[in-house]
Amino acid sequence: MREKYETLKLSDLRDIAKKRGIKGVAALKKADIIEMMCQMDDQDRRENEAAETKVEEAKVEETKRQEPEANDKKPVEKKHKTRLQMIMPMQQLESPNARISWL
Repeated sequence: MREKYETLKLSDLRDIAKKRGIKGVAALKKADIIEMMCQMDDQDRRENEAAETKVEEAKVEETKRQEPEANDKKPVEKKHKTRLQMIMPMQQLESPNARISWL
Protein backbone atom coordinates (compact mmCIF):
# COMPACT_ATOMS: atom_id res chain seq x y z
CA MET A 1 0.00 0.00 0.00
CA ARG A 2 2.91 2.28 0.74
CA GLU A 3 3.86 2.27 -2.94
CA LYS A 4 0.39 3.44 -3.93
CA TYR A 5 0.48 6.24 -1.38
CA GLU A 6 3.87 7.39 -2.62
CA THR A 7 2.56 7.80 -6.17
CA LEU A 8 -0.17 10.20 -5.00
CA LYS A 9 0.21 13.95 -4.79
CA LEU A 10 0.51 15.56 -1.36
CA SER A 11 -2.87 17.26 -1.77
CA ASP A 12 -4.55 13.90 -2.56
CA LEU A 13 -2.88 12.28 0.44
CA ARG A 14 -4.11 15.08 2.69
CA ASP A 15 -7.67 14.62 1.42
CA ILE A 16 -7.53 10.88 2.05
CA ALA A 17 -6.01 11.40 5.50
CA LYS A 18 -8.75 13.89 6.44
CA LYS A 19 -11.43 11.42 5.34
CA ARG A 20 -9.80 8.75 7.49
CA GLY A 21 -9.90 11.04 10.51
CA ILE A 22 -6.26 12.06 10.81
CA LYS A 23 -6.07 15.54 12.26
CA GLY A 24 -3.44 18.17 11.56
CA VAL A 25 -2.50 16.80 8.14
CA ALA A 26 -1.94 20.30 6.73
CA ALA A 27 1.23 20.63 8.80
CA LEU A 28 2.57 17.14 8.06
CA LYS A 29 5.07 16.15 5.40
CA LYS A 30 4.19 13.62 2.71
CA ALA A 31 6.33 10.90 4.33
CA ASP A 32 4.65 11.47 7.71
CA ILE A 33 1.17 11.23 6.21
CA ILE A 34 2.12 8.03 4.36
CA GLU A 35 3.55 6.54 7.56
CA MET A 36 0.40 7.35 9.56
CA MET A 37 -1.86 5.92 6.86
CA CYS A 38 0.22 2.74 6.64
CA GLN A 39 -0.05 2.33 10.42
CA MET A 40 -3.81 2.77 10.18
CA ASP A 41 -3.93 0.18 7.38
CA ASP A 42 -1.99 -2.31 9.53
CA GLN A 43 -4.28 -1.69 12.50
CA ASP A 44 -7.38 -2.15 10.32
CA ARG A 45 -5.95 -5.38 8.90
CA ARG A 46 -5.24 -6.76 12.39
CA GLU A 47 -8.75 -5.87 13.55
CA ASN A 48 -10.28 -7.56 10.51
CA GLU A 49 -8.18 -10.67 11.07
CA ALA A 50 -9.23 -10.77 14.72
CA ALA A 51 -12.89 -10.43 13.73
CA GLU A 52 -12.53 -13.21 11.15
CA THR A 53 -10.85 -15.43 13.73
CA LYS A 54 -13.75 -14.89 16.14
CA VAL A 55 -16.25 -15.78 13.42
CA GLU A 56 -14.32 -18.95 12.57
CA GLU A 57 -14.10 -19.92 16.25
CA ALA A 58 -17.84 -19.38 16.62
CA LYS A 59 -18.48 -21.64 13.63
CA VAL A 60 -16.27 -24.35 15.13
CA GLU A 61 -18.08 -24.10 18.47
CA GLU A 62 -21.46 -24.30 16.73
CA THR A 63 -20.33 -27.38 14.83
CA LYS A 64 -19.14 -28.99 18.06
CA ARG A 65 -22.50 -28.33 19.70
CA GLN A 66 -24.39 -29.81 16.77
CA GLU A 67 -22.29 -32.96 16.46
CA PRO A 68 -22.17 -35.13 19.57
CA GLU A 69 -18.78 -36.46 20.57
CA ALA A 70 -17.88 -39.96 19.45
CA ASN A 71 -17.61 -40.99 23.11
CA ASP A 72 -21.13 -39.75 23.81
CA LYS A 73 -22.72 -42.11 21.29
CA LYS A 74 -24.21 -45.26 22.72
CA PRO A 75 -23.31 -48.50 21.02
CA VAL A 76 -26.01 -49.82 18.76
CA GLU A 77 -27.59 -52.97 20.11
CA LYS A 78 -28.37 -55.84 17.83
CA LYS A 79 -32.09 -56.15 17.37
CA HIS A 80 -32.00 -59.22 15.20
CA LYS A 81 -31.38 -62.60 16.70
CA THR A 82 -29.10 -65.12 15.12
CA ARG A 83 -30.68 -68.19 13.56
CA LEU A 84 -29.63 -70.32 16.53
CA GLN A 85 -31.18 -67.90 19.02
CA MET A 86 -34.49 -67.98 17.18
CA ILE A 87 -34.60 -71.78 17.18
CA MET A 88 -33.36 -72.51 20.68
CA PRO A 89 -34.82 -71.12 23.90
CA MET A 90 -32.51 -69.02 26.05
CA GLN A 91 -32.02 -71.66 28.74
CA GLN A 92 -30.66 -74.12 26.25
CA LEU A 93 -28.21 -71.56 24.85
CA GLU A 94 -26.69 -71.10 28.28
CA SER A 95 -25.78 -74.76 28.66
CA PRO A 96 -22.33 -75.75 27.35
CA ASN A 97 -23.56 -78.67 25.27
CA ALA A 98 -26.48 -76.78 23.68
CA ARG A 99 -24.90 -76.35 20.30
CA ILE A 100 -23.75 -79.92 20.06
CA SER A 101 -27.18 -81.34 20.85
CA TRP A 102 -28.87 -79.22 18.17
CA LEU A 103 -26.36 -79.93 15.44
